[in-house]
Amino acid sequence: MPILRSNYLRHFSKAIHDAQTMEARDVLWRYVENPIIEDIPEQEDKLVTILYRLSDDELDGKTSIYFLSGIAGYDFTEKSKFSVIHQTGIAYISLVLPCQLRGAYNLVKRHDDDSQPVVEIDQASIFYPRTIGESAKFDALLNDLFANNHVITDPLNKKEIVYYKDMDNPDEIYGKESILELPMAPCLKDIPTSFEAAKSARDRLRAAGRLIQDKVQFSDTCLRNVSGYNEPSLSRKYWIYLPPDYDQNATAAYPFMLFLDGSSYVDYIPAHCILEKMISDEVIPPCVAVFFDSPDGLQRGIEYNCNDQFTEFLTQDFMDILRVRHSLNITTDPNQSTVIGTSYGGLAAFYLGLTKPDIFAHIIAQSPAFLAQPLTVLDKMITDFAKQNKHSSFIFELGSYENNEMTFEFEDGTIQTSSSFDVVRHVCEHMQRQRISITYHEFVGGHNYVCYRVSLYDRIKEIYHHKVA
Repeated sequence: MPILRSNYLRHFSKAIHDAQTMEARDVLWRYVENPIIEDIPEQEDKLVTILYRLSDDELDGKTSIYFLSGIAGYDFTEKSKFSVIHQTGIAYISLVLPCQLRGAYNLVKRHDDDSQPVVEIDQASIFYPRTIGESAKFDALLNDLFANNHVITDPLNKKEIVYYKDMDNPDEIYGKESILELPMAPCLKDIPTSFEAAKSARDRLRAAGRLIQDKVQFSDTCLRNVSGYNEPSLSRKYWIYLPPDYDQNATAAYPFMLFLDGSSYVDYIPAHCILEKMISDEVIPPCVAVFFDSPDGLQRGIEYNCNDQFTEFLTQDFMDILRVRHSLNITTDPNQSTVIGTSYGGLAAFYLGLTKPDIFAHIIAQSPAFLAQPLTVLDKMITDFAKQNKHSSFIFELGSYENNEMTFEFEDGTIQTSSSFDVVRHVCEHMQRQRISITYHEFVGGHNYVCYRVSLYDRIKEIYHHKVA
């Protein structure tokens, strides 16, 4: 038998071997819950163990189980592969992790006979930036595993995050992940984030007329002749959040927040619950927030990748829709206006704030996807707009485990290998050299909504404290 580092696992392994019948092993297994978290003598880090019971058809000696998460490096190597307790069907992996960690993971089943999917390139439909080399091979493998239902949540972990296509139609989902929260991970007190709580809050706000859903018809905007938007029936959803006791005729206009990837902030975060709590506790003043949804697939990457036409639409046509169609009493003062986004949405929020500081002076970018632009291009745009952003405030945050290197090819032929961690730090340093106000935060976690929904409270609070100061 292998030497098992986990005390729990050592005792469990002995109990499994001592069990005389399969029924006795079933009883032992019934009480197992993942993750198993143990102290490490004289360390703050924790030993985290995940168990998995192989089914009969997985006991063929050719099926391997892997831990898929940024905290394990996002690969299929020995360090992310489960070991099997000798003469049992019990597989396990043990990881030493920071006690402040919050993250998410999946389990992956791979068979020795599975072939590596071929990376096919259709020259007529190449989308830039695109992964190349080993990064492209890994993307192809991961897509193949998802397509064949070999990526699953942890059956022994009751906590999970589900990605709904539409929260009002919960039968349709993009996928789901198991949640890993260690004892010292930051948490949101009194702000429930479950699907049931988020939907209940959403329904209450709708009934009170404080969460209004509508859609914009692109044929009525400056995007009507732009490729990707010129289908006459094409529209996009958005949601308007109104604070308690909202007064359309108030003398002082309300501060304004624009959330990109709107449905994600309404469904997975959920930002409307966070805003309700912050306003109720007088952490921030009453404000109006709008959640503008994003498209699926490649169009999101086009729309959010430093796109001047889309930026113009948001700051002109869409703001006019809010003020005219909905008669929203929202500020025109950029210092009272904030744009917020995550990943590609974080990149779009950064670009919107950088190029339109007269509209939005405050930017929150959660794990911004700066990897989608060459560093030289990012440096140039920051330098070009530096003088216009002397009164702007940028806040970036990033997970400490977003350090996986990827290789991208850009449309001009530039090839760049870097991690989100390195690129975001580089952008921060260049903005500081250009004397643009930038605050950088690092949380113990990865590229995931279970992290963003906890940190969003502090980032919004920081924006308002900055304005007071």
